[in-house]
Amino acid sequence: SFQEGKCLTPGNPPQVPFPRHFCSVAGLSSCSVGRKHLASCNVVQYSGALPSAMQYFTADPTKGGGTDQADYCSYFKPWANRDCRFSKFGPSGSSQPRNNFFGETYETSSRCFDSTLASDTISTSSAPKGACMAVRCHAQSYEVGIVLPQTGDTPSTTQWFTCSSESTTVGAAQLNGGAGWQSGGSLNCAPYSVGCDEVSAPEWMTHTGKNHIYI
Repeated sequence: SFQEGKCLTPGNPPQVPFPRHFCSVAGLSSCSVGRKHLASCNVVQYSGALPSAMQYFTADPTKGGGTDQADYCSYFKPWANRDCRFSKFGPSGSSQPRNNFFGETYETSSRCFDSTLASDTISTSSAPKGACMAVRCHAQSYEVGIVLPQTGDTPSTTQWFTCSSESTTVGAAQLNGGAGWQSGGSLNCAPYSVGCDEVSAPEWMTHTGKNHIYI
């Protein structure tokens, strides 16, 4: 086993004691553990029952995570085409050009943040629960850059916010007065070590999770 104790508490549905690492809803979008990719919950259906000790979905013994190497724990599996560190995967990249509905930036310093920020031009239900944002590191904090929605012929601009603690959030109303954003959306700051682990981190910024096998 790659970890101590149960990744999920068996049930219908299973309980998730470590929601930053594991999940129980197939296709639920978030960030990978290392926050370098967007990711989705890899619950899959097998043709037969899983080993009894690894049956977390009590209503369906054939359901579990996508790999036996993780004891069939369902985790947030990185999307190969949403690596935050490469511009080719971004809204204006060569891989999949698209509108920048979520304020994203794909570049070397970018990391994935839990976010429900979304342009008011799309349906809320179509928005992922994570987004790739630019990061600027400082000795005791970091800044996250959110690209504002483009209006008319005005070029897009990036608004920067300081993440001074892991509990800091950025609400849509703080972004250019909320213009162009769906109301109620927000971005949650992440541990300092997400994008600035080469800098000495204060105690509150230390990432305490045990499982680092998935980026």
